[in-house]
Amino acid sequence: MSGNDWWGFEAGTEFEVLEDMKLFRHRSSIVILSRFSKNPILRSLQYALLAIVAALVTAAWMVAIDSSAWAETMANTTGMLDDLSSDPLIYSARPAPVPPRAPAPAQPSPPQAVPSQAQPPRLPVVSQPAPEPARRRGPVQTGIASHYWQPQRVGCRPYGNFNPQAMTAAHKTLPCGSKVRVTNKRTGRSVIVTINDRGPYVAGRIIDLSTASFKSINNGSTAVGVLTVSVEPL
Repeated sequence: MSGNDWWGFEAGTEFEVLEDMKLFRHRSSIVILSRFSKNPILRSLQYALLAIVAALVTAAWMVAIDSSAWAETMANTTGMLDDLSSDPLIYSARPAPVPPRAPAPAQPSPPQAVPSQAQPPRLPVVSQPAPEPARRRGPVQTGIASHYWQPQRVGCRPYGNFNPQAMTAAHKTLPCGSKVRVTNKRTGRSVIVTINDRGPYVAGRIIDLSTASFKSINNGSTAVGVLTVSVEPL
């Protein structure tokens, strides 16, 4: 194919094309493009160009219609809002604003009761129990008292030797280590001794005193071997 055939011209038609191009301003574009319809490639380009032009025209037309419709819709919406804002029934239904409440005044606290100073408070009286009389460990015995001085073993624990100079005595039943008051019935003198031995084993005698305790209630003498005494457990 020659160069002229590729562009869709037949041989010997160059002058006719030039004549046709001179008339380009006076002829329509469809008539000019029809001269290139013999070539299939140009025919395809022609159809594509026509489709593009048609699509552009359609899009421009749709944009124009949408713009006018959008402007009309906005105008209608603005008019409706103006009508609603001017309607007194709508604004009358709104509640009136509530003014803020003022704080309540502080109430004074009630006066506290002041205790009267006229009368002093009374203290509760607690009754004190009556003191119990002193209890005695045993009954007071009255009888004959003797004395002894012989060295011997005592009968109460701890066992040890008898000391005649100590204020001790021997008794048959009183607890070992207990104290008793021995009183001379004739002179009234008395002495407190500790029971650390057992005895006496002579009939009629109730207690056996050491030499020192016997002398203390008999004016310092042992000339009289026995005395009438009272024995009081302490």
